[in-house]
This record gives sequence, structure tokens and C-alpha cells, in this order.
Amino acid sequence: QLKSLGVYPDVSLYDARLKRGAFDPAPPIILPSDTLGDVFKDWVKRRKLNLTVKHVQRIENRCSPILEAIGRRPIQELRAPDFLAVLRVIEIRSPDVAHRVCSDFSQMYNFAGADGKVTSNPLLLLKNALIPVIGGHRLAVTEPQEVFKLLKSIHDDEKSNVIVKLYMRLLPHLFTRPGELRLA
Repeated sequence: QLKSLGVYPDVSLYDARLKRGAFDPAPPIILPSDTLGDVFKDWVKRRKLNLTVKHVQRIENRCSPILEAIGRRPIQELRAPDFLAVLRVIEIRSPDVAHRVCSDFSQMYNFAGADGKVTSNPLLLLKNALIPVIGGHRLAVTEPQEVFKLLKSIHDDEKSNVIVKLYMRLLPHLFTRPGELRLA
């Protein structure tokens, strides 16, 4: 807020300081509060810089039930039970997806907190409210005869691309993670 207290030669610095004490600025402008959907769009827009289009679409698709249910409500008014009701519905279909959605919105709340739009993250309270996801055992070939059959089938494969074939031949000998070998 700016207010003229007079022109310099006519108003001395001492007089300006006296007038300044009586200065009553206009009340601050209160902007309409951001909705959950608005903040989510801003968060996704920032995430697009580091993610592929396909990954961003996955995030938007799995978070859509929350946005449809409570996306129009102001973000400051939302509490943990508001999210929990929708997460329980998602959890019936897939507990893993429910945990991912909870994690996505928790990250979004951290983003909103950095912007000063919220003061707390209600999703932190939901960490133990959802069914825990227990990872399953991933099958592996451990018997020597089975390993031989696998390596022979990789060697004899005529349909695969040359690069893929070389990749599959190197992987069992180097014991790297697949992504490490791919990037090498």
C-alpha cells in the first residue's frame, strides 16, 4: 500500500514521520482459497518437468477418485477422515494403489505447505490407517538345470533384436540390476 504524505520541500522528514504514524492502510485483499483440485494441478504441472507423459497420466488416473470426491473443497478445510473415506474405497480394489494415492497427495500437501497454502499435512495421519501392503516373493530360477535351459533359450532365440539378445546374454554373467546394464 502506498500513500503520499506530501511533497518534500513542503513536508519535512520529521513531519512525514509524524503523519506516517496515523497512516491506516486498506485492509488486505483476501483471495478465494485454493481448492484441492487447483493445488493438485499446480503440483502436477511442476512434476511434469521431471516425469514422462505416461507417468504423469498414471498419477492423474490413480488420483482421480479423490479429486472427483473432494477436489472442489478448499485445501485448508480438508482433514484426514475426508481422504480416508475415499482411500478405503480404492483400498478394496487395490491396497497398493491406495498407498500410492496417499503418497501422491502427501507429496502434494508438502508442495502446498512450501507455498504457504497449508500449514499441515493431514495424510501423515493415515500412514497406519490403510491395510499394509506385503510384497510377495518374486520367482527366480535357482536350479542349475533350469538356469541352463534359460540360457540356452536366450541363445537360441531367433526372434529378438540383436541388442536385446546381447543384453540378455550379459545380464546373467554380470549380475547387475537391469537398469544399470541398460544405462551402461
